[in-house]
Amino acid sequence: MTSASPTARASTSKSPATVASVRRFASEEDGRSVHVALTPEGHALGRELTAEISELLAPLTSSLSATERRRLGELQGRMRGR
Repeated sequence: MTSASPTARASTSKSPATVASVRRFASEEDGRSVHVALTPEGHALGRELTAEISELLAPLTSSLSATERRRLGELQGRMRGR
């Protein structure tokens, strides 16, 4: 979940895919802020994109050892905040 400033909110896309992928709700602490979170559809889209990116990266990582691939996965997880 993230909080968007009024400026960021103004530039947020309103496409049908975006509307189905995220939900917006007012902050309880600050009425001027809006929180944005993924919907179940947004999480599903994220999983699909992750699988597609992994498939595209496979030729680039095929020369890595199992240890190197595991370490790369750990670093990617840290970048995603996991």
